[in-house]
Amino acid sequence: MKFARKIKFYLIRLFRLKSGVRQISLGFIVGFFPCWFPTFGVGPALSVLLTKLTGGNVPSAVIAASFGSFMWPILFLMNYKAGEILDALRNVLYGKQVPLEQIAAAQPVKQVTSLADVGMHFVVGSVFNSIFFSVIGYFVIYFIFRRYRQPILERLRKKGERRQPAQG
Repeated sequence: MKFARKIKFYLIRLFRLKSGVRQISLGFIVGFFPCWFPTFGVGPALSVLLTKLTGGNVPSAVIAASFGSFMWPILFLMNYKAGEILDALRNVLYGKQVPLEQIAAAQPVKQVTSLADVGMHFVVGSVFNSIFFSVIGYFVIYFIFRRYRQPILERLRKKGERRQPAQG
């Protein structure tokens, strides 16, 4: 329950930021961008630096970097799977023959024959995911803030007015 309250608190802070919608969206996306790569602890600092360089909102970048730090295992898997899919698409597009045994043996856990293939899948997936989800995410967050920021703040204001005792 305590974790849910913290998430709610930071979401409220995010919606109350004084910056424009463009700066908040840019800060959130640029802050989340390094989370797609293994940064070994310097991800939040890198997020703040990149956000300052691009003119985004720093508090939204810190919130995004914190959120991304908890999502790292999911992002790692998404990077690897995206790299695998892109490699398979490359093979199909260039007419490379894929052995029937490899297709038939498609199991959740496959035998790793070369760490270079795993690393290449991860790197290609990381680059693809970071670019693809940054572009899509910017427009999604921009739309959410543009459309729902005022209604959410008005709802929070009304709840705050109901809680205050009458002064007299």
